[in-house]
Formats: sequence, C-alpha cells, structure tokens
Amino acid sequence: MSTYQIKDLKLTARMICQEMVSRGVEVEVINRDPSLVRYRVNDNWRFLHSVISEHSSAMAATIADNKLLSAKVFELYGWNHPETAIYTDDRALEEFIEANKRIVIKPLDSAHGHGVSVDIDNLEDAKLAISKARKFSERILLQQMVEGEDYRLTCIDGKFVAAMKRTPASVVGDGKSTVAELIDIENQHPNRGGYEKPLLKISAEGASDYIGSDNMSRVPSLGETVRLAGPANISLGGSVVDATDEVSEDMIRTAEDVASKLNMGICGVDFLWNQPNPAHLIEININPGISSHDIEFMGQSRNVIKSAVDYLIANDNK
Repeated sequence: MSTYQIKDLKLTARMICQEMVSRGVEVEVINRDPSLVRYRVNDNWRFLHSVISEHSSAMAATIADNKLLSAKVFELYGWNHPETAIYTDDRALEEFIEANKRIVIKPLDSAHGHGVSVDIDNLEDAKLAISKARKFSERILLQQMVEGEDYRLTCIDGKFVAAMKRTPASVVGDGKSTVAELIDIENQHPNRGGYEKPLLKISAEGASDYIGSDNMSRVPSLGETVRLAGPANISLGGSVVDATDEVSEDMIRTAEDVASKLNMGICGVDFLWNQPNPAHLIEININPGISSHDIEFMGQSRNVIKSAVDYLIANDNK
C-alpha cells in the first residue's frame, strides 16, 4: 500500500487528483516523483502521470520529445517554424550562423529549457553553448533565432482551451541590492518553491551562467529589470500571465491542427510571436503543466483542470 498522499504531488498532478476526488472518483497515489496515480472509473483502474494518461499517443510523445522529429513534422505540415539543423561539425555550425545571423542552441532531447542558449552570433560563443547543451544531450539542435514574446497554448482533445504568456526569469533593481541578493529576495516569495508551487525558484547558478559571475555582484539601478535566463520556461524561474484573449486566431488554428493531427490529447503548443508578424511554432509538449491556467494571481482562471478531468473521464467511459 502506497504511503503517498495527493498533497505530496506536484501542483498539476495534485490539482487533477483533487478535482477527481471532488467528483467522487477513487484515487490512489502510487509514486510522488515521478508521479504515478491510478484512479477508478466504472470499476476500471486507470493510470495517470501528471496529464499523460492511458489515452495519450505514444507516437505523439516520441515526436514531442525529439526536437528534430518535431521540426520535421512542422515542415511536413507547413507550420511556420524556425530553420533547424543538427550540429555535425564546427564548419557547418559557422555556416549556419552566417546564414541565420543569430541562432539558438538546444539539447536535442532535453526539456524545461535546460541547456538552451539563445542569441548566439559567433563561433566562439556557439562552441561554449554546445558544451553547455552536451550536459543534457549528446546530440545538439541548431535553430534560427526568431524575435517575439513566448506563448504556450494548451489544447485538450484537439481544442484550444487557454493560453499563457511566459516571461524569462528576471529581477528588478531596488538601487541597493546586488543581483544575487535580489534573486534571494525574489525566491522568498510564497508562490516560489519546487514543482509543488505555482512558480519555481530562480537558480543563482543558472543566472550566473547567463549574465556572467561578475554581474551577480552588480547593483542594478532602481526599477532596472535584469534578465536572468534565455528561455522563458517556468522551470528556469520564469513567470506567466494569462493570455487566452490575446493570442491570434492563426495561432489557435495552428495549435488545434497540431493537437489534432498528432493525436496529442492534453498538450502544450509553444510559439514566439512578434506582433503583427505571424507567430513561429517552436515546440510541442505532451506533458504540460496546466495548473497555471487556473491560478488567479496569474490572471483569469480558465478552469483547465476541470476540462482535463472531463476529457479523461469521458474517454474512460467510452
């Protein structure tokens, strides 16, 4: 018999289980991290890992978890996305930089923004970024750098339900504290912590890698915003606000097309959007954290947890 309880789970898994229990569904927590839950519908037990269920497509997971395969599929269906290549050697890397001017370097099969370097415009910095990415994957992805704000659109059963705008980790100067001290202050916020909280703590080590160790002791001026990470992922200390009413119809159509064609169930579809230009499709996520859509301090609650449980139970009743 498991000793774990629903309260021990990370936020998205916990909120889904709480919603199920509120409907009279029996839930048992098998493991906390990585999460594994089983729940009973019509006398049948079903397994659930965060938002990945027995109804999730293994092929969708394979494509989503490999950024090269994702890019190939994006190209196949004509979805607007940055030029992408696999790193082979320094000569090809230099040619890719020359062709695209500024690039992004990513581990091929990592997640949560780990090992990603942005705005690379020369071979020396690119080599350092390759070394950083290799801590997470032997194979490295090169991608054209595109401008724009970071949006995640969440789809359930092929339908758009909510969107969030993601902002990279940052601190705002008070005119007296160093960057390192400002990070410590920000990390004391009650909404920051581990995955049991809405926002993760900002990594001082990651910030130092991004801005340089010397800048950690700098005192930003009053009101000055200091960016501390390249990607806008929550896992790197980024923040989010509701953007459901802000995203374009083209983004919604593309997200629904992605979710439907790949049979993704519950998924996140990530874009960079430099208005008024068309948005670029960047990545897809088969196991998105959806709790942020329902937390009111981030904006209007969109009842995405309820929609996710509706979807799970409806499929279990088929």
